Amino acid sequence: MSSTFTESGECDDEITLVFDNSNKLYASKNFLRYASPVFKVMFDHDWQETKENRVSLPGKKYDDFLEFLLCVHPRILKPITEKNVLRLVKIADEYQVTSIINKCKEVMMVLLENPIKQPNPNGCHYLHQAVWLRPCLRIVAKAHELGYDAVVKYAVKSIAKFGHILYNEGNTDPSAQDGSAYFGEPNPFYKEGDESLSDIMKDCMNMFKNLSFEIKYKILAERLLRYDGKSCLKYLM
Repeated sequence: MSSTFTESGECDDEITLVFDNSNKLYASKNFLRYASPVFKVMFDHDWQETKENRVSLPGKKYDDFLEFLLCVHPRILKPITEKNVLRLVKIADEYQVTSIINKCKEVMMVLLENPIKQPNPNGCHYLHQAVWLRPCLRIVAKAHELGYDAVVKYAVKSIAKFGHILYNEGNTDPSAQDGSAYFGEPNPFYKEGDESLSDIMKDCMNMFKNLSFEIKYKILAERLLRYDGKSCLKYLM
């Protein structure tokens, strides 16, 4: 697998994929034709790429496209997981690879469901849930971009179950932007990998801020429907 797509000369009908940084991948033209309707149209017609056996991929990332090819290759079928799903889904959508699109949607739905099932560990500060919220925000942004309405709908419901204070800058006490006025002090030593809790929360807030008005409205409306009348949660709305 180590040399698949990265070394030239492994197939007779080889075509070169060229990226902005001049890195190159090598693939069978027939493999690409059967994997993607987009490549099929390209190779079945007398396009310049077909004549030159070379396809330029401006704006594409070498590592992401290699990951995509490894997931499509029938001998390899590299698993689609939480670590690569958002890197793969846009490429799969652009090249109309239905099998990868469907698998990516499945993985996204599972990721949206997992945080809801997570127990709150003893002693775990409420704001640590930002660690579970962040993937949901990433997914809803990508699903909305690609028009995956069912994933967006489920993501909205999932995000609405988290406290509003985790992602809406305008909804915390101005004297305590980390939410400590409501929930006590978060553990200053808590880290998720190399990131502090504060950095993760800021990331969540920035992602929410950058969502389209339509999606933000849906999330806030869902929270109102879910928690309206529950005064004990009034600071989370």
